[in-house]
Amino acid sequence: MQFDFIGVSLRDNNSYTFDNYFIDMASGSELLPEERLTPEETLTLGVYERQEPLLRSANEMEPCYSRLQTVLKRLSIRSICALPLTTARRKLGAITFGSKQLDTYSPREVRFVSQVAGYIALAFDDASNFAALRRASEELQTKNDRLQLLLDVTNQVVSNLELRDLLRAISQDVRRVMQCDYAGLSLPDADDKQLRLYAVDFPEGKGFLQEDLVYSIEGSPSGTAFRTMKPLTLQSPFTGWLHYPIVQIAVREGLRSFCFLPLISRNRAIGTLVLARLRDDAFSQADCRVP
Repeated sequence: MQFDFIGVSLRDNNSYTFDNYFIDMASGSELLPEERLTPEETLTLGVYERQEPLLRSANEMEPCYSRLQTVLKRLSIRSICALPLTTARRKLGAITFGSKQLDTYSPREVRFVSQVAGYIALAFDDASNFAALRRASEELQTKNDRLQLLLDVTNQVVSNLELRDLLRAISQDVRRVMQCDYAGLSLPDADDKQLRLYAVDFPEGKGFLQEDLVYSIEGSPSGTAFRTMKPLTLQSPFTGWLHYPIVQIAVREGLRSFCFLPLISRNRAIGTLVLARLRDDAFSQADCRVP
């Protein structure tokens, strides 16, 4: 079967939209649309709903496909054939072939490719199931890592009587599990106006962030997490925070993303745990729920 471009549209399970992947056969590169069409403006939705192949000439299309027609003309596509991708279990989406020649696809070819499309659908279904299984496995591994972190922290608590040694050990465990470059624990001074950096685990540090560094609670990111008892994430360029000395020190260290976690006991904050990375890798909501 001759075609100059091929595309697959897979229905998003959580919405009424389709994820589209189109390849230009001449260059082998992915075609990225200059404008996004709604499902109703494409052939995909009709093929998906009616479960029947659809043949169209780019020169002869219904008014509802006017924007699609413009896109096809820009790509010099003159013939298009769309077929449903369906398995015995579910409807997946559609596969589309496009040709720069007029009247490329005959009914006989379409009948044959319709049979082949069933095997293509099975391949995509298997790939989708494998991806879902891999995501579930990764999530399970993350949960196991965090449960192990809880166990490690508990062991450190019962085996360390010296506060600073305990905080250093906990920082190392957290940095390892959270895949961070920096972990630090800060506790408030007696007047509750300043935070003191009691423990630092930063193997690649330049020495600007050191234990016993004191900084103001008011206005600092750590202090904000401490006062509000809510996590706070920051990422370079740290807009609105760069005038605070503690943030300037962190920038000199080369740190580019942060997660500030309040340490809460009996409904009050007793300190903050700060996680940071040297790369532009923002912390997620899941990271903010670290035990």
